[in-house]
Amino acid sequence: MVVRLYITTPNGLGTYCYAFLVLWPNGSYGVLPINPLAGSIEIQHVDDSVKVINTKLDVYGSPTVFPLRIRLNDNYIVFLAPHGVSYINITNGPIEVSKNIHMWYVYKTTEAPPQETPPERDTYKNVSMVVLLSTLILVLLDVLRRLKRR
Repeated sequence: MVVRLYITTPNGLGTYCYAFLVLWPNGSYGVLPINPLAGSIEIQHVDDSVKVINTKLDVYGSPTVFPLRIRLNDNYIVFLAPHGVSYINITNGPIEVSKNIHMWYVYKTTEAPPQETPPERDTYKNVSMVVLLSTLILVLLDVLRRLKRR
């Protein structure tokens, strides 16, 4: 959850920031006030690995962790990216994270596989059948209407 806040910093100046409310599966939580303009997050995907470069600062100008959710294959990895460089790797089955990542968890997606699209000729055949049946029904209705007039 992200909340936009207006806070007063120690130097007395007010500023807008974003506070991330981080909820963890064990019921714990944390609040991270992030300066939206200071620093950046860079995510580089290479095969079954991810490199994260975090230069974000909090509202007081200090380096801060940044909450991320990254998809790797059929897994989502949710973690607090530490300030600096960190890595996530799943090339050999189990997920390996950098030693500087202390809070993280993984969950698998349960998405159904995509449905196959029918070949184009089958679609054309179905449309042709609908048009043919519609035409026959209209002709039959016209014949019945003419018979009723007699």
